Amino acid sequence: MSQLEEFSLQNFINSQRNNLFNHNMEQKIIKMRTNYHWKRVNRFREICPGDILIAQPFHANTYLKRAVVMIIEKNRQGNTGVILNKLSTIRMNEALSDTPLTNHVYFSGPHDLNLISFIHKDQSINGCIPIAEDLYWGGEFKQVEEKLANREMRRNDIRFLAGFMEWDAGVLEQEVLKRQWWTSHINSEELLSIHPDQLWSRKLIQDGNLYGMMDMVDDPCMN
Repeated sequence: MSQLEEFSLQNFINSQRNNLFNHNMEQKIIKMRTNYHWKRVNRFREICPGDILIAQPFHANTYLKRAVVMIIEKNRQGNTGVILNKLSTIRMNEALSDTPLTNHVYFSGPHDLNLISFIHKDQSINGCIPIAEDLYWGGEFKQVEEKLANREMRRNDIRFLAGFMEWDAGVLEQEVLKRQWWTSHINSEELLSIHPDQLWSRKLIQDGNLYGMMDMVDDPCMN
């Protein structure tokens, strides 16, 4: 429950207590609080491919601190995603010896770090899959190389990602209910034009979450 929801509910409860100080009203208030929580939990929307997860500001895992994760697959086994805003110092031609590309590679999760995937805004790439608004997942890598070489695609129109995030069935949903993540959406303009260091805070501010202002202060866990 958000602070605003708690504040609004508590104000209502206090007003009722001021009017009627009796056992029956106390029981009614307790029942109301229980029903309110039940309805709120059941408003939880199913997480789908293309959704993004915004990590709580002080996440226990270092690599997830202020992370923005996109869900790319959901099935009976669970969910798979990629971190979108963890820029590394490694370039593509260092990770793959047979490519001339010099784009930076992003650390996108601890699983399968030897696999590099990519997300972009060019729907003409053969085999790409629509994943979010004006965003596409994967496709023919050789075609991507040619488009970048011929300047038919700008360097900033694509993001190369090493690794994946994985959750067993039901685990991610529980993490969201425990408010370890906020859910949101993203489009190509936001992903590819906002600096990765600012993506976490900008998305939170756009969603009306004041935690986005925390990028203006140091993380005490880093001191």
